Amino acid sequence: MSTRETVGTETPAASAMAAMVVLGADEAQRARAERAVRGQIAFYASTPSYRPVLDVHGWGDLADRLNVLSRRQDWAAMAAEITDDVLDAFAVAGDPATVAAGLTARFGTTIDRISLYTPYDADRYQLAAVRSALRAG
Repeated sequence: MSTRETVGTETPAASAMAAMVVLGADEAQRARAERAVRGQIAFYASTPSYRPVLDVHGWGDLADRLNVLSRRQDWAAMAAEITDDVLDAFAVAGDPATVAAGLTARFGTTIDRISLYTPYDADRYQLAAVRSALRAG
């Protein structure tokens, strides 16, 4: 998906971004997607090299807890540590129109292409609807 298409402006150099999104055709699908995204965020955040990113948000202690849990391979507990605030900082959730609006608000014209990162089996119609909403602006 091209931000150029959605916003109608050129950027000086091509840039791309992968954005984690939470989508689902119904509440059950969206809940499964959210659990998967929380787990993925927890996995990344458990890595010591990601602690500075969490420190920016005041969540350095979360990085420490996640690192300990990762050594125990307690993946469920790690996902449970990801609060709604953390989820919202690193992912965009909602129906396709809400996700598209959130991505546009978050990245605007700073990127040319965006890949929707879904660490779950995303519904292709939901993904297509996000793409259409981004292109429609």
